[in-house]
Amino acid sequence: MAKVARVAIKTIEFKIDADNAGRRLDHFLAEKLPAETGNPVSRARVRAMIGAGAVYLNGKCIRIASKQLVSGAFLRVMADLDRLGRGAGGEHRIGREHILFEDDYLIAINKPSGLPSQPTMDAARANLFDSAKALLSADIGGGEAYLGMHHRLDRDTSGVIVFTKSRVANAAMAHAFKEHGIQKTYLALSLRPAKKPPDRWHVENNLGVVSRKGGRARYGAVRSGGDRARTDFSLLEASDRALLIEARPLTGRTHQIRVHLAGCGLPILGDDLYGAADGAGVDVPRLMLHAHLLRLDHPVTGVLLEICAPLPEDFSGVKKKIIGG
Repeated sequence: MAKVARVAIKTIEFKIDADNAGRRLDHFLAEKLPAETGNPVSRARVRAMIGAGAVYLNGKCIRIASKQLVSGAFLRVMADLDRLGRGAGGEHRIGREHILFEDDYLIAINKPSGLPSQPTMDAARANLFDSAKALLSADIGGGEAYLGMHHRLDRDTSGVIVFTKSRVANAAMAHAFKEHGIQKTYLALSLRPAKKPPDRWHVENNLGVVSRKGGRARYGAVRSGGDRARTDFSLLEASDRALLIEARPLTGRTHQIRVHLAGCGLPILGDDLYGAADGAGVDVPRLMLHAHLLRLDHPVTGVLLEICAPLPEDFSGVKKKIIGG
């Protein structure tokens, strides 16, 4: 008699409290499932589970990853532990195809959305720093390659990050970032308000923590304390539903672009922390913010570098649906 394979399914239940009300379904589960399953669980894996019919909201199967949760709702997840284990870390493997620039002193990488820039409290969770270091170590055929980190992107932001490969470059790179000698350009998709913004504008204020929601710090403008923050904005494209905005932060505060755009009534699509978890009539798979360009003088040679990260497919796909092009 043939043996029947047993599938390790774990039923996990959540009751949504007030702190998590308004969050997207996929964002909530990507945060909560790792502790419940003992496995790293990426947002891509969560969306696959939702699409496969493994998640129930108030007793009904829900297949909308961007569904906003309400206080008091009940979630039930049928988690296949074997598949989660096999998929751990695999969705964010960094290869040479992610490298945008490299020489003896620097390496610039196109970071996928959903991948933390640096190690987190969960030692098993994939992150860009460790992945890039492992790639360089494999290239030298043994031993541990050196990698220096000088700036970061939010986990859900995609785009270009530059690391130092040699300690020789560290002092000049640290000085360039501290003195705002590196020009950073981001692209963001935003909901269109009733009144279209001007072609160019800027926001300058002090930012600090104004609240905490579901264990996450929420930043905003504060009258005293906080850190000075300035972002210059340009409107690149517009439709009747959404805008493509270029953001050039002159400072590097946590969530700076997200906070400044939300304060202008232009929350970034996919941002469940600052007011646009969904919108424009399309499914938004993640935060629509992309680090598009870094412009800097090479810390050793002095040559001007312009390192560009092309738009990823998920970003360009949403843009095409709501703006065109």
